[in-house]
Amino acid sequence: LAVYNAALGVDSTDATIHNNVGYVYSMAKKWTDAKRAYANALSFTSDAEMLRDVQKNLSIIEAIEAGKVQVRHIVVRTEAKARELLSQLNGGSDFVELARAHSIDASTKEGGNLGFFEKGDLHPDFEAAAFSLEVGDLSDVILTPVGYHIIQRTN
Repeated sequence: LAVYNAALGVDSTDATIHNNVGYVYSMAKKWTDAKRAYANALSFTSDAEMLRDVQKNLSIIEAIEAGKVQVRHIVVRTEAKARELLSQLNGGSDFVELARAHSIDASTKEGGNLGFFEKGDLHPDFEAAAFSLEVGDLSDVILTPVGYHIIQRTN
């Protein structure tokens, strides 16, 4: 503290300086407590884990602001199979489970998650359906050269 006092040319016995230092310490403690509570609430085990989560959320926000959408899809070879799966989804079946069980796409392991994309990245008919959906909505069956798709917008 003496070094700071000398560098700033202040006297630490000055009541204003003393109060400001006390305020800074109390805010630092509140920040530490808040950070710990946040980490505990989200079950983080380290600051590095919390930082990864914040960075992930930031990239989601940036993607949305850039006009990108995030979807998952199920793609099958026949329209009949796609309609059967769409009926199951409309009846309450879990999208991720059906994608893992039936989709012929490489995204099957991820429950059909394609991540974020923007217009011009995928087949125009697929994009038109994806961008027209609200979050959580399902598309009708969409035909592309890959097969018959059911799309769900996730973000």
